Amino acid sequence: MRRIAILLTVAATLALGGCKIDDGSDRDIYRPARALWFEVSCRLTEVKSICRCLSTLDAMLSPQWSDIVDKLEMRYLDNAIIRVDDKGVYEIYIYDYSDRITTSYRIATGGQSVSADNPWTVICDGNSSETDLILTRDADGLHLSMMSDFRAGKFHAAEIGLSYDVDTVRARLTMTLDGGRGEIGDDKDNPSYGIVYQIASPLLYDSKDSLEDGEVDIVYDDFIDPVTDRVRVTVVKGFTYFECM
Repeated sequence: MRRIAILLTVAATLALGGCKIDDGSDRDIYRPARALWFEVSCRLTEVKSICRCLSTLDAMLSPQWSDIVDKLEMRYLDNAIIRVDDKGVYEIYIYDYSDRITTSYRIATGGQSVSADNPWTVICDGNSSETDLILTRDADGLHLSMMSDFRAGKFHAAEIGLSYDVDTVRARLTMTLDGGRGEIGDDKDNPSYGIVYQIASPLLYDSKDSLEDGEVDIVYDDFIDPVTDRVRVTVVKGFTYFECM
């Protein structure tokens, strides 16, 4: 049995709670697909959290929403301490309920929202890893480039499209990951396995940051056996469906 399949199946079982261990009589044919989705969705959750923080700051620095800056900060960065220097470099420290710093961001904004002439460079530090990012904007929206992310001996890189809308009445920000792709492996230069995911349909998040709709294609390659698995994951109104290809 492949090493990653064992680890991912255990993790998925714990996370999903209702997934019972296969006793040989009632086989869940989607267990490998669930395991792959657990790994990818964990990474997408991390990317989504980064995108939420950056899009909130971008909205706060955009002139058209200057009258609700305090409300946006209170709603989305109420668990953070924000510092900014005279060069427009923001330091944002995110705290949990135990007053521990879970994530910190160092964002070179130039004091302005993201534009074609003002890309942001970002250092995100959390969970014993440091990630270098670039945030740019063009006619299609925002684009997040994750240069490197090592955690627990695994590698993750991603290129993600991002858009958001601001409800000026309720000071509420809704976010969509519009597309992009990512790669996950145990070693960047000499991986024994690799997971590539493609956002095939925009990932839509509700006001509670739960994934409501979207589609992701996943390809798993075991370079030792070798074995390849292909899975399409579709989320409709919060329900997840798997198609093994």
